[in-house]
Amino acid sequence: VAKPSHLRHSDGVVLFRYLKPLDDPVVVEDDRGRVFIGRYNSNMKEVVDDMEQVSQKVARYIAKHFKERVAVGSDLDSYDEYFWALSQVTPGLVIEERITLWDDDMRPAMQFQLFVIFGRVYIARWVRGLSPWGLVNRDGKVVTWVGMPDNHPEVPNWVDWPKVIETAERVGANKDMIRVDIFVGVSADNLEVLDENASEKLRKDAVKIVVSDCDLSPELLELEQEPSIMHEAARLWISGYKTGNYKVVPNTEVPLEYRKTGKLSERLSKKNWIK
Repeated sequence: VAKPSHLRHSDGVVLFRYLKPLDDPVVVEDDRGRVFIGRYNSNMKEVVDDMEQVSQKVARYIAKHFKERVAVGSDLDSYDEYFWALSQVTPGLVIEERITLWDDDMRPAMQFQLFVIFGRVYIARWVRGLSPWGLVNRDGKVVTWVGMPDNHPEVPNWVDWPKVIETAERVGANKDMIRVDIFVGVSADNLEVLDENASEKLRKDAVKIVVSDCDLSPELLELEQEPSIMHEAARLWISGYKTGNYKVVPNTEVPLEYRKTGKLSERLSKKNWIK
């Protein structure tokens, strides 16, 4: 997976999929020998049969998005804080291992979007790509709610739910509210596990828990048919401040100049703050 570090959501993301061992020849007429590339939030629909073509297509696609300071055509215009934050980020590229599942490698990976409020998971949104599969409590039980899908009554037993919670809360420490997105699946290059005849034990042993990204916006919990879920999140968030359930720590990440004036001098704005 290639991801621009300065864009939001799935803008500019490219997925790679190779369906045969790398030492096998590429057969143009054989679907199993082709390389697929495509956007994260859509089907892998562009097919190329030559590795040089892959390199050229991906290079052009990535170069196009490197020229963009913020995501074109997304919902960024309605979020001034995102527009400003992303406009300050130096364009970069993140190369990540692609996580998938053995049931269908053409589909997006299984993901849990965990809402951590004052260091403790409140609830998790269970998704597969753009399709919501359910809401999960901290104890791993699927929440019964008005819009709940009928076909996903419980989290699969191969998901190490305590480990998912531990990971999210470790990432969410020292923050009042943060959404931690975690993939649970197997490496896309693990052909042995993806084989349809692989044993259940082999697959379970190969499952990985991988942090995808973090977000400070809780709007995904704003469910029209069940507003109480968002209201409870807001109550917990506010009550943390009211009860003093936090400790003030020195801010070493934001420059003092900006905290005092809300602006950065030209000299500081050019400095690389990544440690």
